[in-house]
Amino acid sequence: MKEFAFIILSEKITSICGISSFVILVISFFKWLSFNTEKEKVEEEELERRKKRMKKQTTLGVILGIISILIPTKKEIYTVIGLGGTIEYIMRNDVAKELPDKCIIALDKLIDEYNKEEPNNEK
Repeated sequence: MKEFAFIILSEKITSICGISSFVILVISFFKWLSFNTEKEKVEEEELERRKKRMKKQTTLGVILGIISILIPTKKEIYTVIGLGGTIEYIMRNDVAKELPDKCIIALDKLIDEYNKEEPNNEK
């Protein structure tokens, strides 16, 4: 049961990190644009403070982007769990060991058809 909670949590973490990363990097870009246009109007202390804040925001955005890329999606986790269970089953089951290669190839093609990207209609 813990695995399924992790699967749901990882999907949410991935989407939250991806969205947050995008928003933070867009904000940092616009701050950088405004920073370059207001250089003459602002004091040096203020400029240094803004530079530090902008570097922190950009670093945070990049870290969140990396996290969203490295955490597997729900589909990837299901694939890993399914393959592990299938391999374990085939190793232990004598009937599964006797399956001909053509049968396994046909099953592989069937699974590939099901794994094609289809739009999710989950609500």
